[in-house]
Amino acid sequence: MACDFCGSLKPAWSYTTKSFLFELGPGTIIRCRGNWRACDACKPDIDAGNFEPIIDRLEAGRKEQGQEVSASARANVKSYMEEFALHRQGEAVKHEPKPPAERPFEVAGNELIN
Repeated sequence: MACDFCGSLKPAWSYTTKSFLFELGPGTIIRCRGNWRACDACKPDIDAGNFEPIIDRLEAGRKEQGQEVSASARANVKSYMEEFALHRQGEAVKHEPKPPAERPFEVAGNELIN
């Protein structure tokens, strides 16, 4: 799982939204629904409706991967986040870290024990 805003691999919050349609570009429409995951860094900016720092973090992550973010893509992402804000329902819900799942088997040396 990742933050739906900046891509961080440590989402700790979720926001519920009403379903909505968003046009990514000519002929490309996506349906957005359900819970949006957010990391600790994005949550204060989301709550304040301040999306520029989130987009900056998203862009920095893309640059680390060798990808460029065009000005039009940046504007599109901001519009997408503004649509999220219009359809958001209620406050964020904190997710408690889950303990590691128990393994359904034990490993003894090189042998599996059921």
